[in-house]
Amino acid sequence: MENQNAPSKKGNGLGIAGLIVGGIAFLLSLIPIIGAGFWWMGLLGLIFAVIAFFMAKSGNNPKKTLIMVAMVVSLLAVVISFWRASQLVSALQDGMKGGMEQLDNKLDSMKNAQ
Repeated sequence: MENQNAPSKKGNGLGIAGLIVGGIAFLLSLIPIIGAGFWWMGLLGLIFAVIAFFMAKSGNNPKKTLIMVAMVVSLLAVVISFWRASQLVSALQDGMKGGMEQLDNKLDSMKNAQ
């Protein structure tokens, strides 16, 4: 017979999954260049955590701290990953701009030499 007064554990498993996936995404998003590609993993962890939160809320689970931590870590992973992506795009644009200027200078010097 199950104890009627025992606190609910509804959502804990999905919350742990969200924390693990979000934590891995957070660590991988800190790596320069490749960290830009792990936004999807952070988003997946965030989805797990949000679903777990609503499951815990509907099941009257009083312990939502782990689920909240999973949400924060996953959201940080998404933000850092997009920040890394913007850094990468900016660096590529600067490199292309500098390369185009050098190419223009070379072409001008070749025209002047003729």
